[in-house]
Amino acid sequence: MSQADSGSSRWRIVLVCASLTVLAALLLYISHRDARSRILQVERLMVAEARAISVIIAESSTHGLETYSRWENELNRRLVDNARWIASHDSLHDTDATTLALFAREHGLHRILVYDAEGNLEMTDRGVPGQSSRADSLPNTFLSPLLDGRADVQKLGFRTARRDSALRYVVGVSRPGGGAIVVNVEADSLETARDEMSPGHLIRTLGASHGVRYVVIQNAHGILAASAGVSGFPAPGDDPALHPLTKGAPFVTHEYDSPAGPVFEVSRVISLGKPGDALLRIGLNNDVLEEVRQDIRRRTVIRAVILLFSVLLASSLLMAWQRQATLGKEVNRIELELRAREEEARRAEKLAAMGALASGVAHQVRNPLNSIHLIAQRLGRQADVDDMVREQFGVIQGESARIEAIIQQFLKFASPRQPRLESLPLGETVRNAVATFASAHETSNIDIHQDIADITTTLDRSFVIEIIENLLRNAEQAGAGSVRVSLERRGQDAEIAVTDDGPGIPADMRNRVFDLYFTTRRDGTGLGLSLTAQMVAAMNGTIALDDTVPLEDGARFVIRFPLERRVR
Repeated sequence: MSQADSGSSRWRIVLVCASLTVLAALLLYISHRDARSRILQVERLMVAEARAISVIIAESSTHGLETYSRWENELNRRLVDNARWIASHDSLHDTDATTLALFAREHGLHRILVYDAEGNLEMTDRGVPGQSSRADSLPNTFLSPLLDGRADVQKLGFRTARRDSALRYVVGVSRPGGGAIVVNVEADSLETARDEMSPGHLIRTLGASHGVRYVVIQNAHGILAASAGVSGFPAPGDDPALHPLTKGAPFVTHEYDSPAGPVFEVSRVISLGKPGDALLRIGLNNDVLEEVRQDIRRRTVIRAVILLFSVLLASSLLMAWQRQATLGKEVNRIELELRAREEEARRAEKLAAMGALASGVAHQVRNPLNSIHLIAQRLGRQADVDDMVREQFGVIQGESARIEAIIQQFLKFASPRQPRLESLPLGETVRNAVATFASAHETSNIDIHQDIADITTTLDRSFVIEIIENLLRNAEQAGAGSVRVSLERRGQDAEIAVTDDGPGIPADMRNRVFDLYFTTRRDGTGLGLSLTAQMVAAMNGTIALDDTVPLEDGARFVIRFPLERRVR
């Protein structure tokens, strides 16, 4: 081999080694990017789970506290009205023990007490005391302002009875001419409702869910409510990771070693009404994320070793080939490159996508939700409830039913049922689904037009009905005024199209409309279209958002089912 050939071979060796090094670096970079993408996917799932929990807690806390406050205010107003009525009759000397007993039975009062200006018990609904009795069982700060005329109305609120330890709700009004009228009712059920509607009850329930290490609500003064076993959390102002919340950030995520162990925490600010704003901290078990990272580290090390070995092997072979004849060296170099490419192709495997995290929140929320619904239903049926209160009970029942529907959607997505395929008159089924939806939404301003052919294929009837109703509901909630539902044959497929004239979906969001938890509405759950896509896929169909429709023309969803299929 001539000196020129030797120099050329050396340069080729250097060039090949440099190329292999660059390729190795590129593969490591791609591996790192894919690993980071996998970690981000797990983090997004954890954030989505924590945000769902935080939304449930924030909305349930606000609604529960507001509802309980209304209940207590209504009870307090009713008792004050009752006491004033007694005081009015007492001023006319038209009151005796029999009258009080009858009034107590008719208005559901537990006890009526009449005191003179000196604080002596003159009369009760159970008779006249045998001798003068002082109001020793009531706090002086409650009764004295009524006796001496400093206050017209006093609320003692909840108080435990001395005799039977039962809970009472107590109010009093001043008595014309001096003295006081005090009434109370049994309040055990109201206290139970208060406990069940409080944030602490829901937090303890959610904190026991699988994958949740803790749920904490705290403010600058300390912990307001927390799941079991939580203590020793620093004040929000002492944690730098939480400072972005003070600047308007909606959520903050970070990992750290909490008192409950290593966690992935998602924090946000929530409003608790009179107590003001507070910090909600949800700590998720960090084991899944750490396992992904460890697996990625192992894979990265193995790939780096293999790539380094490949580079060293290629360099050694090239140096050996330099001593051989030009033809033999070229043949060996080509063979080595082919082998290297085959090896790289075998190593370029695609990482398995991380599955969606299973949510156990729905099962934990249903029990307290049912309790709220039953209490509202029972109280709304009481004869002595006025129309305004009964209407509020109806609102509570309606809202709890709406939450129950959301929970059912979560359960459907987490545990999808398999379709029961049958020979189905698809046109008739679609028409029935549209008619059912229109009948259930008569008060809506949406107009539904149909262009439906008679087609028979093999599908699940209940799946088809639910799919049509989901798409119509989606159009209505998006603000559409008109919707067209069509069914026609397209080659070997049956094509269903639902077109609305709503605000449409921006181009940068169209590829995410079927993603779990994705929604463009503030009060949406992000489950409706995901469930729809799940059911369509279960019947070997396809669903897509027509990206040829301009944004200003609304949205058009197209579903296709194969016409040829055997019934199993």
